[in-house]
This record gives sequence, C-alpha cells and structure tokens, in this order.
Amino acid sequence: MRATGRATVRLAVPEVERLLDPAQAAVTGRVVLDHAPVLEPVLAALAEPEVAVRVVVARRDLLVEHRVHATPDVAAVLVTGHEPQEGAVEEVELTGLHPAAVPALLAGLVDLGPHRRGRDGAPADPDVVRDLFSPDDLLRTSALQLAGADSAWSVEVLAVGQEPRVLSGVDGSAGLALLLDGDDGRPAWVPSTSTDVFRTFTTVYA
Repeated sequence: MRATGRATVRLAVPEVERLLDPAQAAVTGRVVLDHAPVLEPVLAALAEPEVAVRVVVARRDLLVEHRVHATPDVAAVLVTGHEPQEGAVEEVELTGLHPAAVPALLAGLVDLGPHRRGRDGAPADPDVVRDLFSPDDLLRTSALQLAGADSAWSVEVLAVGQEPRVLSGVDGSAGLALLLDGDDGRPAWVPSTSTDVFRTFTTVYA
C-alpha cells in the first residue's frame, strides 16, 4: 500500500480483497487512513454502497476488473492498473469521485470512443459470450475473433431495492455492438453508438 496523492492510495490485490471483506475491512481501512485520512468517506461508501458497479474489460492480452461503490455523496473507485511486463505487480488505485463523474469514468474504463462506421447485427452465441471474459488467453482471443471484436466489456450494476442490471458490449474496427435481445427474443449483438452507450451509463443511479 502506498499513497500517490492526498486522496489516492495504491493497493495490492490482497489488500483490496481485505477491504471488500466485511470481516477484515476495518483493520485494512485503518491502514488506508494512515496513508490518506481524507479517504474516510470513500471507505464508508466502499463498505455500505447504495449502488455497486463492477466493470470487466477483456482484450487479447488483458482481463481486468474495476469497481465503483457509491452513495449519493461520494463514489469509491477501485481501478486496476495493467502492467504488460512479465512478473509486474498488479496494483489497484483507490480514490473518490463525485457520483456525477461516474458515467465519464465508465466511458474511460471501457475505452468508449467515436466510430467511423456502423456494425452489422448478428446472433450472439452464449458460449462465445462466456469465453469473451475467460481468464484463459486462448479462449478469450478465440471468442473475440468469433465476435469480430478487439475488446469486450461488461458493466454490472447492483442497486439497493432494484434488480441487477448488466450491459455488455464488443468494440473494434468493425464498430460497437451491445448484447441485447434480438427481434426473435434471442441474444444478439445489436449495433450501437458511443453516444447511446454513454447515455445508458448516465442511468446507473436511476
């Protein structure tokens, strides 16, 4: 654990696991506050969120998970870094944001950007969708190829008193598509735009 600024600390993965474990969170939280006392409301949001968001991003050489735990006043953000060097230690950055900044954060995490052309819709094979987020590099690479994508992402939202919501997408040179029910009621990759996806991100707290 190390402080990188007044309101940011970098944690090793085991430290994050302890922060998210109710039985160990208090002890680990005190260590975090020793490094950055200003994070006290952020830790409170992490422990008892009204909205919890889990973001998974997959590419051929990467499978990474980020988390956002938010109250109406503050969002606790856990962003996992990616070090391509073999043997590098994976670190997670803990910081706080105003909840209004979360849609832009999500757009950045999934690398949402403009597209010059649209994508054709296509049925979504459930096995391929599952393998898009496999920890096995070969399975993940094969699934991305079958989906005609360079990357895939999933945003899961858990809010108090609401059913879980999941939005998944694939992206690449062929364009952006979301995993939705097609006209026949079966899962399909439905072409979308970055603007529409961002608008959906703004409903995280709805």
